[in-house]
Amino acid sequence: MQEKLAVTVLVITLALFGLAVKLYMLVDEKNEEYTEIVLNQQSSYNSRTLPYRRGDIVDRNGTYLATSEKVYNLILDPNQINKDSANYLETTVTALVDVFGYDREEILSAINENPSSYYVKFRRQLSAEEKEAFEAKAKEVNKQYIDSGSRKRVQGVWFEDEYKRVYPYGSVACNVVGFSFDNGKQGSGGIEQFYNDQLIGTNGREYGYLDAESNMEKVIKSAENGNTIVSTIDTNIQKIVEKYIDEWMNGIGSKTAAVLVMTLVAGIIGMVLVRGVPHISWNFLTTTASVLKGTDGILPAILNTLYVILLTLLIVLPLGVGAAVYLTEYASNRRLIEVIEFTNETLAGIPSILYGLVGMLVFSQALGFQTCLLSGSLTLVVMNLPTIIRTTQESLKTVPQGYREGALGLGAGKWHIIHTIVLPCSMDGIVTGCILAVGRIVGESAALLFTAGAAEVIAKGVVKAYTSNGATLSVLLYLRAFEDGDFASAWAIGAVLLVLVLVINLAARLAKAKLKQKQ
Repeated sequence: MQEKLAVTVLVITLALFGLAVKLYMLVDEKNEEYTEIVLNQQSSYNSRTLPYRRGDIVDRNGTYLATSEKVYNLILDPNQINKDSANYLETTVTALVDVFGYDREEILSAINENPSSYYVKFRRQLSAEEKEAFEAKAKEVNKQYIDSGSRKRVQGVWFEDEYKRVYPYGSVACNVVGFSFDNGKQGSGGIEQFYNDQLIGTNGREYGYLDAESNMEKVIKSAENGNTIVSTIDTNIQKIVEKYIDEWMNGIGSKTAAVLVMTLVAGIIGMVLVRGVPHISWNFLTTTASVLKGTDGILPAILNTLYVILLTLLIVLPLGVGAAVYLTEYASNRRLIEVIEFTNETLAGIPSILYGLVGMLVFSQALGFQTCLLSGSLTLVVMNLPTIIRTTQESLKTVPQGYREGALGLGAGKWHIIHTIVLPCSMDGIVTGCILAVGRIVGESAALLFTAGAAEVIAKGVVKAYTSNGATLSVLLYLRAFEDGDFASAWAIGAVLLVLVLVINLAARLAKAKLKQKQ
């Protein structure tokens, strides 16, 4: 027993000795590296971002259509001010008030609430003239106090570089140029969006650390500015063309266009209602088609249409809105975002007949759902998903970035900001996407012929309906008109479809209004 104990003690002693030797070797070999790490973690450590300049957009003559101007953020250093608050605080606050006209209590509050902070962003995007005015004031005041032998100074105020996107010609060629947001990090529409990867640059960084003698050393990684995009636009010609277009639109043009559009819409609606309403009766709406009974009712098709609309919207709205929120608010890989957006736009342009073939192969055959309303609804989900994503995404981009930054400054979390601020502000776009989706669902026939079928039977229960073959109103309209040659019934179904779409759209707008009232 004693021998085993001695061996155990010996092993532990050798292990500890080996560990000590290893630690000594590590310290000896990487002394400088570890020293630098420790020094970098000291309170004197300093690091700041050097912003890149977003690339310019010029016309073919080199005239600037979009450029980035350097502006400055006013930074307060309460830690520096509080090192000698008796001599620094009042002098600094007075200088800020005299030059910029800021509220004295607001400045004092920013300093007192962050007494140990080295960095408090007090104001954003000041001009070069404002920066120079304050620096001149501070230099003058400090010189007066030095000459008088006083220790009072303007301290703890410095300026951080930033860039602001400007468009020298305002709205000229705005549809072609587009615009940028999020401090020039993201473009929206036109050249700003299409060439965003070329226009953006890479932020630089300035690092500061204490060396072995406690002297401040700086390492600067310069920012890489964005590239300049040369367009084929001639600004002078563009201004002339837009001038005459605006004059025409502000004169007779807008009224003429409005009359033409309203006449066309009213003509289509009127023709459908005039030719369809006379053939609508109570039996037509509440019975099934039967040769024995001599009825041609469309009740099964009405129910099937409502079932398809309900299931499709229940699936596509959460998926579409969720995908748009991820792409706009969470995703940071621009390459991935571009690939997804390109794929989404491609899917939106695919003919519906191809969706029908894919839906038949995947949902009806591969997954074993057979020809039923469930297969048709899932096919319509895939068809309408690009529309919902795109409309929601564009609506989210219109929410001012200041709303998000303000909420973050108040301590709100990411998801709290999204569902309390961003989504309510984007409600118009979401409702628009919903209305477009309903229109496509109700009007679709080609895809549903392959996936949902053409049966005119009322199912016993909702679950049974989704697993059964059934024709929607649009499919039934096609069958009545081109298979049976019953154009009177087809016009009647068209009138019912029109009224149904109008009712659903009105319901969506009422729901939007109710949601806005609760905000």
